[in-house]
Amino acid sequence: MVRSSPFRSIRATRSLATAYSFGSSLHGALGVEDYADGEEYMVSSPVLAEVDVAFCGWGHSLYLKREEEASGRRQLYITGKPHEFQSLLRMNRLPTAVATALSWFHKFGGGGSNEEDGLEKSFQSLTPERIQFEGIEVSDICAASAGLTAIVSTTGELYTFGVNNFGQCGIGENSNNVWEPTKVLGLHSENPEPVPERSLNQGRKEEMAKLGNEGRIVSVGLGLQHGAAVNDLGDVYSWGKGERGQLGLWPEGGNTCYASKVRLERGRGRDKRVKIEKVECGINHTAALSSCRRAVYIWGKFMGPAEAEVLGVDGADKTKAVEEEGRATDAFFSHKFEFEQDIKNMKSSSHQTAVLLQDNSVWAKGILKNGGGLTEYDFVKVVQFETDRSVELYGGHNLVLVVDGKEAYYVELQAPEIEIDEQGHEIATSSSFRPVDFLPEGFDGKIVGVQTGWRHGVVLIDDTVLPDGKTKTKLN
Repeated sequence: MVRSSPFRSIRATRSLATAYSFGSSLHGALGVEDYADGEEYMVSSPVLAEVDVAFCGWGHSLYLKREEEASGRRQLYITGKPHEFQSLLRMNRLPTAVATALSWFHKFGGGGSNEEDGLEKSFQSLTPERIQFEGIEVSDICAASAGLTAIVSTTGELYTFGVNNFGQCGIGENSNNVWEPTKVLGLHSENPEPVPERSLNQGRKEEMAKLGNEGRIVSVGLGLQHGAAVNDLGDVYSWGKGERGQLGLWPEGGNTCYASKVRLERGRGRDKRVKIEKVECGINHTAALSSCRRAVYIWGKFMGPAEAEVLGVDGADKTKAVEEEGRATDAFFSHKFEFEQDIKNMKSSSHQTAVLLQDNSVWAKGILKNGGGLTEYDFVKVVQFETDRSVELYGGHNLVLVVDGKEAYYVELQAPEIEIDEQGHEIATSSSFRPVDFLPEGFDGKIVGVQTGWRHGVVLIDDTVLPDGKTKTKLN
């Protein structure tokens, strides 16, 4: 059985739940057949009952149902288009009427899998379709992104499928698409030092495959065109596109088609041996939570302006100085951020990373939502809740806070209204913390999970708690 971890993207926090979707139906990812008209919807019709965990990509969703708790196996269901990325971007730019017509064509023109095992090249499904992969028992550790999916087996092995033109599947080569789950190569410390490569020769592929994994994979994250994973030894690996520093492997950037170990000791703090428990990916950045739960390591695009410290530039000229120097090399190495209390959870969205601390305070850093600039180097305090309240932090395309299972809020750092408290800490104003727009008026369910994709999302709702403590959901 895969080793237990306290962190799971949108795991039902108490028991099984009913999955509801929201957002745009344009890409067919909502999982409700009647919602393929190009319109946007709040949480309304149920998608799937007895769901344990769910994940959202850009145009598809994954739902996992428990098969046997003792075995760790899950039944995998997919909605939408798991192998599509560029076509989604094109559809998004079309006039509404044309895009809607295409959505209806997909509804009646098919898609779906006609194979007993695996996915067809044309796979698409407007409703949850169960997928089984020969020889792979799926665990509850998965991730989804822009036409890209990662699944971890019950034996701790990592597989990917989807778009692979930058090596983001990590299988040792670049290609237009990987149609079936394929093992990620390079997840072993005995592999050679990483170098940017588009393709491995057959000999090196066989050598890496023979080494296999060093330890079981316990956490995986996917960015726009890169991935990262953590094993149960505390090592973190990355692969795919690295031009913005999101791989944390080289000072000059570059892409790689296989996984390589990230040397965190090269970043700030210069730790000799850093053990990582969890990894999260934004579009062009990666965040790793240390096993001591007092530190977060971040590398990638939004670390760039820290290069200005090397240049000796202060104040408003920082960004300009970095741009004039060209590549912001400080983005290509990990930066350590320490906290004075335990981190309950860490999540990343497209352009920001946030942590929920033991005292129920939420801190974040990243690219500002409304200004296009960046926060200062350190994390910014967004909000503080009373310690007796239940607070959960969720990620995906957006960061979402759920309070007491009833209230849900977006965390979106806004510019330029950053204030300083009495201790000298930066505090985001209320504009960085606002109610979500996907819950209907009068919503009375109990939220036990949220995951957001590019233009859609999934909410797990636990409606009824029975006297024996088990959960049974209502579909009406």
